[in-house]
Amino acid sequence: MNKNVTSHEYHLFLDNMFYMYTKIAQYLRLVFESSIDMINEIFNNENLIQIISLLAYFPENNNDRSENFWQTKINLAHLIIHILLQQCSSLHQLTNNTIVQFASELFSK
Repeated sequence: MNKNVTSHEYHLFLDNMFYMYTKIAQYLRLVFESSIDMINEIFNNENLIQIISLLAYFPENNNDRSENFWQTKINLAHLIIHILLQQCSSLHQLTNNTIVQFASELFSK
């Protein structure tokens, strides 16, 4: 564990990661357990924006902004983008626009 992060911060970080991974796993399970005919329906813009928006999820407490939290979010973003682009290449622009929008809002604070 990073010595600059307190035990309390680290446990909050783990809680947040568990929350995000659980929500994303639930969504991906729904997608891949569905029939092929339903996949196009599931991959609509509203649903995609919801899952991509999980990347912008951030706890209210500013003390949770640890280096590990950011690195995990970046890795998670790459994983989700890769999965989505494998399913439908036309999602590239939607994915980028959504991430840029949330990143801009986050860093403008």
